[in-house]
Amino acid sequence: MALLRKSTLAGSMKTARSGIRPCSARICAPAMRTVRIAPMKGPTAKKLKMVSRRPMMPSEKLSTSISKPAGVQVLAHASQRLISQPASGPMIMAPMGLGAITYALHCGRKPAILTVADINQERLDRAAQLFDPATIKAEEGVEVHFANTGETDDPAGLLRAITDGKGYDDVLCYAPVAPVVTLCSAILGRDGCLNFFAGPTDKNFSAPMNFYDVHYNSTHVMGTTGGNTDDMIESLELTADGRLDPAVMVTHIGGLDAAPDATLTLPKIPGGKKLIYTHITLPLIALDELRAQGEKTGDERFTTLADIVDAHNGLWNPEAERFLLSNWPDEG
Repeated sequence: MALLRKSTLAGSMKTARSGIRPCSARICAPAMRTVRIAPMKGPTAKKLKMVSRRPMMPSEKLSTSISKPAGVQVLAHASQRLISQPASGPMIMAPMGLGAITYALHCGRKPAILTVADINQERLDRAAQLFDPATIKAEEGVEVHFANTGETDDPAGLLRAITDGKGYDDVLCYAPVAPVVTLCSAILGRDGCLNFFAGPTDKNFSAPMNFYDVHYNSTHVMGTTGGNTDDMIESLELTADGRLDPAVMVTHIGGLDAAPDATLTLPKIPGGKKLIYTHITLPLIALDELRAQGEKTGDERFTTLADIVDAHNGLWNPEAERFLLSNWPDEG
């Protein structure tokens, strides 16, 4: 889940600091406009008519895979115009994703509060290690919280308490699990948006949600999945600027020989992204298992890799990659 408050993400109708009116499921279409119909020529020509119609909206897929930011313009995306906005409002992500966290903290449309929720304490501890709340507050101005919703009988109360009971402007749901969706609905604040990012495989998937709040508190739901070329361009630009670190998502490395089995058994392999080097021979191995692999096989290369990874907070890094490419056999 991802929860935000007073944010400019995910369709909130609150006015952005730039003066742009954010888009929501109810008001994203522009105002009615008058269209002049040209007169027909010939004997059947008629007088000019003044008619009103609602113009077609362009694609609203903006430069992010996390949520639709505010400020959708009629003819152009307003994503870049929001980059310099200061932090505002709470946001929650659950179950959390490290890539989503780093984007929310560095994309420029930052919330004032970011709550990361999960039921796996080990994953939460790792996220807290990578995104230290005190450091993030000092450097980014964002208040970060990590919450284990599996350790309480009242997860909604736990999460709403972080916002003094006001709820979240944006809730990003990353798991197609009915209780999680219902929880996301329960923690929305006024005009809050539930972004269902998780793609279910069951065509009949459904979950209870509070429609009283839909009517009286203007809460709304949207769904996003994947990305387009604009998303890729933005990701590369933010990475080149040093604002995003893709390394937080990489948990395994392997060579071309590891690709077939990794592809077939991917749902059963825990962790994040599996980075495959197609021109070397190397079994798929988790970064936190490199040292054990070295001790098991007596291969000091794995031990050296483990030392390099540990020196970079457990993350894959350019130094480790250079060592890998220099010391493992080439498939060619």
